[in-house]
Amino acid sequence: MSTRTTARTRLWLAAAFAVAVGANFLPAAGGQDKVTFPCEVEVSASNLNLRAGIGQAYVILHTAKKGDTFVALEEQLGWYRVKPPAGLHIYLAKEFVDAQGAGQGVVKGDRVNARPTADTKHPPVCQIAKGTSVRIVAEVNGWYKIPAPSNTSCWAKKDFVKFLRAYNGPLGGQDGS
Repeated sequence: MSTRTTARTRLWLAAAFAVAVGANFLPAAGGQDKVTFPCEVEVSASNLNLRAGIGQAYVILHTAKKGDTFVALEEQLGWYRVKPPAGLHIYLAKEFVDAQGAGQGVVKGDRVNARPTADTKHPPVCQIAKGTSVRIVAEVNGWYKIPAPSNTSCWAKKDFVKFLRAYNGPLGGQDGS
């Protein structure tokens, strides 16, 4: 093997390692080298759309304003998966929920797909296990609107947020999960 080929191979391996290892790190402000996830980030653009997946083709779940903060959980392809903000709702097909009255229900299907809208036009944003108690906020065209659990996929383009600090708080969602 030539020296040129060996150097190229080492460069390729170093780049692959950096991508693999760097996937769980975020450049930090204030002189810190790196901070691992989870971390707190702040919206630096005037508005930021939180989407149901990585990319602009996914439905908008929530529009954040400049200065809003989120907990970033990981990075993929230039997007941060963030903890769902308070007030975010998703939808479960009514046929998979046993309504208990007083705005409460229990999921009766196995791994029920939760959707960003009250229809099947968009991919699920999470799955909810059989036996899970849910708070029913409203009924919309045969779907129950519920608070988004912590496993709901919310994605923010990383170019529009800035690092604030490491996050050591609870990672459960507004539903207590």
